[in-house]
Amino acid sequence: MIPAEWTQRIHTHCALVGIGNPLCGDDGFGPFVISILQHRTCLHLFDGGLAPENLTGPLRRLAPKQAILLDTIPASTPPGSLCWIEPQLLQTATCSTHGPSIDLLATYLSQHLAIHVHLIGLVPQQTALGTPLSQTAIQSARELAQFIETHWPPNKKEYHHAREDSNL
Repeated sequence: MIPAEWTQRIHTHCALVGIGNPLCGDDGFGPFVISILQHRTCLHLFDGGLAPENLTGPLRRLAPKQAILLDTIPASTPPGSLCWIEPQLLQTATCSTHGPSIDLLATYLSQHLAIHVHLIGLVPQQTALGTPLSQTAIQSARELAQFIETHWPPNKKEYHHAREDSNL
């Protein structure tokens, strides 16, 4: 269950950035949430895939007040758990299963673009190459998407897919 106080944490001029590899099980959580939310929210959606750093140009042009990164995180909580990571913890903790790129992206967005960066992380059950999203990850992704859809207007402004955006 998603804590009710999360409704107070998301700014209306926010970009959601899905990060991860859909070919590696639960690592595809971020892009999966973005695909669910297509046309269901007024928040700006970006699929950063394996190279979220490629989104710095589009995010600079959009100039959101806040960016929420959606990714898997190593944690001691049960698989499928969702965690809200505050900005100060992004630089001090290993947040992503992808290594340092998410920390570097968060630092860049915060320091150079003045975007408040947060992370909603999923504790993965499986991330091996060639495995699908686990049922636990699918359930958590749907719960998160429903939560976002319920708390923000349903008319979507724009969807960006980093690997298809020719302006990158």
